[in-house]
Amino acid sequence: MKDMIMIKENVGSSKKDLFWNCIFLFIWSSFSVFNISQHPFWMDEVINLIFGIGADDIYGIHGNGHPAVWFLLLRFLYSIFHKVWVLPLASFAVAFLSVYLFLFKSPFSKKFKLIFLCTNMCMFEYVVMARNYGISMLFMFIIATIYSNEKLKHKLTGPLLFLLCNTNIPSALISTSFVVGNTISSLKKGGISLTNNMRFCIKLSVYNFIGLVVCFLTVFPTFDTAAYLSTENFRKAAVENIGKIFLVSKAFNSISYAPYSDLIPDPKSKIDQINDAYNLPRINGARNLYIDYPECVKEYSSKQKTKNCSLSHKEKIEHLWHNIIKSILTIFTSIIIFMSVFSVYGDLTLFISALISLYVLDVFFVFGYWGMYRHHALWLAFMVSALWISRNSVNTFTEKQIKIRKYGYYCLCILLSMQIFPAFANIFGGYFGYPTSNSYKVANIISKDPTMRDSAIISTNDLNIPALHYYLDNPTFYISQRRFALIFPFSLSAFNFNSLDNVLDDAEKISYCNNTGVIIFLSKNYGRIDDEEIKKPTIFRYQYMDFYVDNKQLSRLYAETTKVASFNRTLLEEGYSIYKLDRSSVKKQYKCTVEYKINRDYFKLNK
Repeated sequence: MKDMIMIKENVGSSKKDLFWNCIFLFIWSSFSVFNISQHPFWMDEVINLIFGIGADDIYGIHGNGHPAVWFLLLRFLYSIFHKVWVLPLASFAVAFLSVYLFLFKSPFSKKFKLIFLCTNMCMFEYVVMARNYGISMLFMFIIATIYSNEKLKHKLTGPLLFLLCNTNIPSALISTSFVVGNTISSLKKGGISLTNNMRFCIKLSVYNFIGLVVCFLTVFPTFDTAAYLSTENFRKAAVENIGKIFLVSKAFNSISYAPYSDLIPDPKSKIDQINDAYNLPRINGARNLYIDYPECVKEYSSKQKTKNCSLSHKEKIEHLWHNIIKSILTIFTSIIIFMSVFSVYGDLTLFISALISLYVLDVFFVFGYWGMYRHHALWLAFMVSALWISRNSVNTFTEKQIKIRKYGYYCLCILLSMQIFPAFANIFGGYFGYPTSNSYKVANIISKDPTMRDSAIISTNDLNIPALHYYLDNPTFYISQRRFALIFPFSLSAFNFNSLDNVLDDAEKISYCNNTGVIIFLSKNYGRIDDEEIKKPTIFRYQYMDFYVDNKQLSRLYAETTKVASFNRTLLEEGYSIYKLDRSSVKKQYKCTVEYKINRDYFKLNK
């Protein structure tokens, strides 16, 4: 019994615990509301809002790559308020409920609760970032809350797993792992209660299966061609990626070593940049236009590494240190992640569920989709839920099991503690370094300038402009789609190669056909040269399109437009410069097809 007390923590039922829980909730809520109010929304957040509320006339919930629960929540709130601020409202409401349950219903100590509240997922990724991942954590925490109540457990666990399957694909895999863990555990235990346990498992399996089917039918067929391209790229790299399965932190890099190894400089030589260009499948014969170092192309083809194109001695030392520290962190965090599973050791259902979910997601992240923090952290949320269930359950453990569970718990605490630095890096980086997006700054400039307030917007890179719809009603023209629309559908089209001349021609046509001003965004491409520095014909490779520019086209841009402002790269978007079209330069008469005519009511989301 003494050993049991060593791993059992306070359930937060005393007046003192209640007081601290209220303090934690108040501080967390105040901090979160302030951060949300300062958060500039970026492309993925706003596109998902548009999908959810059904504002686009072609693309919506079906086929966008995500299940429906988050979108339906946004649609419900929008049907009440008809305002775009339902996006942060939904995100905060979901996070608040999750944190409330965690503070007032979980059996953890104040220290553990404080660590968890300071993690990146609890301070930024599932709160400030308005996406469909925080809702997974809420459903996991509801399951953890009701699982120790036999009546609620049998009634609600199945429906909650159905909902969990329809939040995102990693959560569907976690839900399935949980069902498998329950089933194996029931078969292993056997005994008199086998029939009742198997009835429960069958019920869970049916709900989970239906959830998976609904998820699949919602996601596929997808109009996001990147999903197919991504899968194909992973298949080609299968042999190279196999080793990542055994070092699990490679698949879960964003919750393990990446935030810390990235602090060590890792310089790239010009040869490495050229090598990247040669590995881009859509560059083909235009590689020389993509490469900014023509003096190195010959050296690349002859496989010679000279001082001009290779790492300097200092850079080699920096590169070596980066690799050494990264390797140490990879091994250490792989051990920590694997050992965290043992925090629920001795509870067969949860231990099997945790182990299966770890390796199913490991394989998924390596071969299916290489994910980011928001995807990787779902497993951490599940581990907290599993430990929560385990500590609320009545179990008898041997001294050996208790000892192993204790070490597993310490490892989970270390892993959660590692999420604190990324949280503060994201929040304070948004104020003093890189915000998530330039959308708010750009919208502020446009809305305050009477000559631009009603202008149409066109960009050399379509990914720059969807986020603006949270702040502006300005019509947006997508160059890769050759039409006015609210969103970019993440798909290739017949117009997957464009030039600055194409953009200027379309801008003039839009101005002529609608008697309106036009704002042009000239995008940069991560780490590449600015437009003022271009000395030769150049290709910027955007995610879904190649864009060609040369000095003659730039001269035309400067002659026909006025530069308004430049914006640097942000945490999640490329930098770009804004130009205002001089309407007096539109001398050509154009044929005005329906794709170039503006319906301004279509772009008014705040109805």
